[in-house]
Amino acid sequence: MKRFRYLQFLFCGIAVLFVTGCSGKTPTYPVKGTVSFEDGSPVMFGTIELLSTERPINARGTIDREGNFVLSTFKEGDGAVAGKHQCVITQMVVDYYGVQVEHDHGDLVAEKYSRYSTTDLEVVVETQANQVKLVVDKK
Repeated sequence: MKRFRYLQFLFCGIAVLFVTGCSGKTPTYPVKGTVSFEDGSPVMFGTIELLSTERPINARGTIDREGNFVLSTFKEGDGAVAGKHQCVITQMVVDYYGVQVEHDHGDLVAEKYSRYSTTDLEVVVETQANQVKLVVDKK
């Protein structure tokens, strides 16, 4: 029984090293960018998320009123893992039971960008500092 537990422990350790690399941490690279509409106006709010097509790791960031964002994976502002990523943009708009609410959040992005199954946005993260410019359709 001891030998079986030893082999289990050894296998788990090897699996962890395989997934995370020898350093124990998957490297990330800085990613900053902008999101705008085709007419050049900024997307003024929301969240952007990248999902690596090679690993089950995502990065996310908040879009500010000028359309800027900074991505984080493991800690604030550390960026994303290298490689190709699918990209989604989500915006939460609350309907207060039909009550007209005054707001200034600009235009909304098309719904196709809110799901990985329908988005056509892709980002390639290089092993260096990355500057991304995304252009999206309005809803």
